[in-house]
Amino acid sequence: MHKKHIFLRVFSKITIFACVFCTISAWAETTTCDINYTPVTGNSIQNGTPTPTTPVAIESIGTKVGNKYAVQVAVNYDGGVVDMGTLNWVKSNTYSGVFNAQLNGAKPSDWGNTGNLYLLDYATKSVNNVSVTESDLCIGINPSSQLYVKDARYADAISFKQAMSGKMLYYQRTTDETWTAPITTPIYLNAPLRKVGDYADVLDYKNGTITRNVGVKVLDGTENWGAQYAGYFNISFSNYVPFYLVYCTHFKGVNTGVTPDVTKRDGTAWLGSTWFGLGATDRFQTITDFKAYLASEYAKGTPVIVYYPLATPVVEQIENWSCTPPITDIKIATTKMVDEEFAAAEAKLAATVQTIESVVSRTITQTGQIATLHETKQTRPDESCPANMKCLLVQDEDGTPHWYPIIEP
Repeated sequence: MHKKHIFLRVFSKITIFACVFCTISAWAETTTCDINYTPVTGNSIQNGTPTPTTPVAIESIGTKVGNKYAVQVAVNYDGGVVDMGTLNWVKSNTYSGVFNAQLNGAKPSDWGNTGNLYLLDYATKSVNNVSVTESDLCIGINPSSQLYVKDARYADAISFKQAMSGKMLYYQRTTDETWTAPITTPIYLNAPLRKVGDYADVLDYKNGTITRNVGVKVLDGTENWGAQYAGYFNISFSNYVPFYLVYCTHFKGVNTGVTPDVTKRDGTAWLGSTWFGLGATDRFQTITDFKAYLASEYAKGTPVIVYYPLATPVVEQIENWSCTPPITDIKIATTKMVDEEFAAAEAKLAATVQTIESVVSRTITQTGQIATLHETKQTRPDESCPANMKCLLVQDEDGTPHWYPIIEP
């Protein structure tokens, strides 16, 4: 391709970019989603008292999918949202398996108005249906702003409140004229969202982060166990909250602030000042016996697992996190693309101009002739120079003319 054609095409591209810049604002990185969203907090439940011979799994928020854990996230753009675990729940004395709590400012779901509530895994019913229906897992709000939930899996309000921790209820407020149910999507994490006492993992979809406030240790018998006390085997620990509650699959976690009798082999798990201890039973007379037990459980696929509170949280980024930005951000993103292409065009243009300048300089040096501008077509013997345009005339040593169109932006 002849250089004069390159010169023309580059300028044409820049002219198009100039029109784009007239409508798009400057570039700025988008780091959060413009959504109405409350972070999902972790929760862990252990249904039973574990012993070294009868372990009890610790259930946390997240469904195992391959090597990931799926956590359902609901996002909406209007209405109210509340963590169910923060409400004051009372078990109904009238209806079996029903729990209620006050939720002021919520629009009633009574009299068939059931399209104004959303709680993952729970059907929205009128309050009357929630109270007497045979079906389980449903919710409703009465005209007095009483939220009712039917879930017969829990025996009392304490266990129900614990199970509800981290479950987000989305609802239409009395001040909202319209309300749209949230959009749900699964987020895949490397580990479930856990909780120990007041320390819980937090998934913040709006900012694309997971804050881990709960640490995990999987014991396999290779740890450097000692016997600081007659009844306890212990290992050194770091980044944890001393003397705080722990969960353990094979040993009973000691409550906050309670110091166990360290002279007994009572099957408890306890965080000390600088160490973590397991009160072993009489079956483990030596450290060798105890480490062999840990190795055996690990080999069977039922390792001894410990959940404990982290003194310093660990922040992770959600893998493949994305968020649909508002329209203004879409325009901003387009500007960055244009900037990058414009920089490439400028570089190509500079190279082209440098080539032309080199030809002109060489011609002037060799022939002593000066390149001139011509305004009219009549003076141009070369038809490649369009009419009504300025052209640069460069002559070779033998006097052959070359015309280069000049496009002024």
